Amino acid sequence: MNLPFILYHLGPLTDFLQDHVYCSPSWSIRDGTPYSVARIMEFLPALGVPTFDEHGKRNLPLTRVRLAWYYRPSDVSDRTVADCRLLLAAIYSEVCDISQLRSKCYVVHRDKISDLAGWKKRPDRFYFQRLFDPWIRKEFEVIQATTVRNRTFPTPDDLW
Repeated sequence: MNLPFILYHLGPLTDFLQDHVYCSPSWSIRDGTPYSVARIMEFLPALGVPTFDEHGKRNLPLTRVRLAWYYRPSDVSDRTVADCRLLLAAIYSEVCDISQLRSKCYVVHRDKISDLAGWKKRPDRFYFQRLFDPWIRKEFEVIQATTVRNRTFPTPDDLW
């Protein structure tokens, strides 16, 4: 599935928000590194054009995209990881040209996968269980809020 083609011929781009994609600069600029994996956060107009007009409508055409990045473990440390489907979610986003989107892929937290071996056999499937902060260069375990038992703050369920 070629995302740039779909972006031109489908209606609302909001259908793609939160989707995961492969992205990469054009082949002439790339240095042979594998495609990066990211989550689409928002679509933006050209640099210098306000995101919204005076009526609150999004300015067109949308030529840029804000992406939340994932890293491969080998990108952030020297340790070798045998599982090429394992990613690290990152506390980092970047605005890129929409032409850098290559195709759709799927990224899910490890706890949401019941059959990991089956998941990894399917094409374009990745998973993560840790978060990487590039500024302090540390990894953190990602857990579901529903599994936390010693929380000291109220959740919406506690308030009702």
